[in-house]
Amino acid sequence: MPDHTIQIHEIMTPDPICLHKDATVHDAHALMKQVKHLPIIDDDGRLVGVLSHKKIVSTVIHLLNSYGPGVLQRKEKFIHVHEVMESPITRNPYDPASEVIEYFLQNRLSCMPVVDDDMQVKGIVSASDFLTLCHELMLHITPKVDP
Repeated sequence: MPDHTIQIHEIMTPDPICLHKDATVHDAHALMKQVKHLPIIDDDGRLVGVLSHKKIVSTVIHLLNSYGPGVLQRKEKFIHVHEVMESPITRNPYDPASEVIEYFLQNRLSCMPVVDDDMQVKGIVSASDFLTLCHELMLHITPKVDP
């Protein structure tokens, strides 16, 4: 059986939902009902940051504690995502998946945008993608037992 190094593009979620850096926390909050991580892009579509569900939750809690629930939506509409996003750590679609999972484990990350050489978002790889891969591999190596 030939060796095959699994590359990121084989397990990533391609073409993820992205949000412009000038979008608001309110916009991101609404999208977080569908996804857990949002790549943040500039006017040219280049990745400039990442916004996680955890960061949105902490921002919303801060706003609630500071201003109360009555003005939450209004305050969310005045904060741009570039003000709360995190700096992106990225990989190329052809990087080995093993390097990314090692980085995830060492740095307690749960997602990473996948970009080309021009920082255009090609996909996103998450811990969930690695769990899916693990499950598929286990199905192939676990012998079937007849009842």
